[in-house]
Amino acid sequence: MARRTTALRKIKIMISSQCNRAFPAGSRTLTEIRQDIRDKIQVQKLLGHDAFEIWINEDSPGRGTNINSWDACLAEVRKADILIVLMTGHAGWAPSNGDIGICHSELMTAHNASPAKIRLIKLEGTTPLTDERSGPNERFRSYVEQINPFRTAVATEADLFDAVEQAVADAVTALVGLGVREASKGRFAAGDALAWSRLPLADRADSMREAMSGALKEDGGTELGSAEIIITIRGQPVVFQLHAAPGSLGVPAIREMVGRPFLQDHRRVAAYPDGASGPVHVIACQAGATEAQARTMLGFPDATFVKASFGIFAADNVQQIQFALLQDCRDDTTTRNSMHRMLQWLRESGEDSLVADRALRRRIIAGTIAEQAGD
Repeated sequence: MARRTTALRKIKIMISSQCNRAFPAGSRTLTEIRQDIRDKIQVQKLLGHDAFEIWINEDSPGRGTNINSWDACLAEVRKADILIVLMTGHAGWAPSNGDIGICHSELMTAHNASPAKIRLIKLEGTTPLTDERSGPNERFRSYVEQINPFRTAVATEADLFDAVEQAVADAVTALVGLGVREASKGRFAAGDALAWSRLPLADRADSMREAMSGALKEDGGTELGSAEIIITIRGQPVVFQLHAAPGSLGVPAIREMVGRPFLQDHRRVAAYPDGASGPVHVIACQAGATEAQARTMLGFPDATFVKASFGIFAADNVQQIQFALLQDCRDDTTTRNSMHRMLQWLRESGEDSLVADRALRRRIIAGTIAEQAGD
């Protein structure tokens, strides 16, 4: 009997870079190099199947007059599963010195939509072209420093080919892991989610905290207490205090179970080991989480509130209070998924450096309050 086969959906990879600059200086152009990278990756097999589809702008067919080349490139960015950015510090073509370049726009579009799919490779030893615009290039370099993506640097073609293969392999495995956690959510009316819904509120809250603790330990955290885990952020040990809202935050009784936990920070900091800072409060919410609920919990509106895939992140830059509301923590899988996505967002957005800085200041503030209160 002939084996039944199903056509595989190919992994779409886009390679973004300047076209005419030579890499290294005096060698081939990036257009030529990208074409060779495309040819090398597209022939790679996954268990005997063609797995990759590479897009570079040199392959783009003519478009209708309803879409220009800029929009066409951004459309490909959105469709791509993986974006490989070959960075020379050049922002790409820009309409004027006051605009941003196309490479800048491609990176920004990907980062705003799906930062996990970006892999950036810095190309060293290239020479700027005579027609490059200084304004867009400066804005591009400033933007890259702002989002602070993990990057590798190469100085030869051979190293670049190796780095691209490494980036593709890393992106595929990382995105598969994210996809599995997302797909594992399932429905909330059966399985573990139903089992958690049957628990009394206090027991459900305990299960939510245990799941968060397990996720942080998986990420390298060490246990300080039953609901406190120390995570290293940018080389700084930061205490994460774990809380649970085992129902909708719209219900007063559920809100009372959480309260404003940061008001008790001064009672805990004395137990922190030397060098540890914080705390950062993480609240698992069985239902959704909104910015309005975060504002109500903080108690005033003049703060930073970010709506992300995991829920809400809030930070007060005066008192250095910071907390996250993890939404839809219905069972062990969804809770761990939200926690991992929050940690990933901190790293990819560059917020982790700010979190570490606020945590240092928060411990000082809480310690001073403890001294004055005699705790």
